[in-house]
Amino acid sequence: MIMIKADGNVGIGTTTPASQLEISHPTFTRSKFTYAGNDKGLTIGNWANEAYIYNELNTDLVFGTNDLARVRITNDGNVGIGTSSPNATLQIGNNVGDGSMDLYSEYQAILFDGGTPINSYGVGIRPNTFVFNSRPD
Repeated sequence: MIMIKADGNVGIGTTTPASQLEISHPTFTRSKFTYAGNDKGLTIGNWANEAYIYNELNTDLVFGTNDLARVRITNDGNVGIGTSSPNATLQIGNNVGDGSMDLYSEYQAILFDGGTPINSYGVGIRPNTFVFNSRPD
């Protein structure tokens, strides 16, 4: 059932939509967006009193503003803020360093400035180690 009210609100599964788009189902608490006949896609909903945004495909999940990617969760679970290819569990900033932090996969968190490998600085956190990479003067 689809309802389009005089005020422009659209309801799917409800005759009384209270917002521009309201989707309701008596037993399902989620909505799935798929493409090209694929049965997997982006699912948004509630399960067990928790809200979910779930990418069922083996692809990255990207959040953006102003038509630019800002946060990326890779298909292997790494999270990047300000980088399109995070190499640690959490990476904030760009992948730069002076060679002392090249094994990004061993880090739980990496924070760098936006410089080049020659003039960058940042910190890295890995098991039992805190690494500080100072900027050469």
